[in-house]
Amino acid sequence: EISGMVNQAFTTLRSFDSRVKYLLEINDAFPSEGNAQLPPMFLMEMMELNESIEDLDGDATRIKALQENIAELKQSALEQIKPMMQDYDAGNPINWSEVQEYYLKTKYYDRLEEQVKGIV
Repeated sequence: EISGMVNQAFTTLRSFDSRVKYLLEINDAFPSEGNAQLPPMFLMEMMELNESIEDLDGDATRIKALQENIAELKQSALEQIKPMMQDYDAGNPINWSEVQEYYLKTKYYDRLEEQVKGIV
């Protein structure tokens, strides 16, 4: 039983996004359903990407370009949050609302990726 818990902890902490989710949970900062706030510009961008997915019509070039765009957005979000998580690891206080925003944005990006995979 203990080895199972250790394996679960290792799995959680090994993945950056799983670790972020875990840290949000243990710091009572996990975004509650319906209370999550994302910038309006981000939400508009997600609407545009959703519309782009609907308009792909199986065009392999456009599908690849959209996949690359989503990957770049995810990477950009990751690069923005990494220094903050390094500060946390060093024992410094961090702004949990920014970590929440990162977490919520990655959920959007993951859904978009799944939608595109469903077309391919």
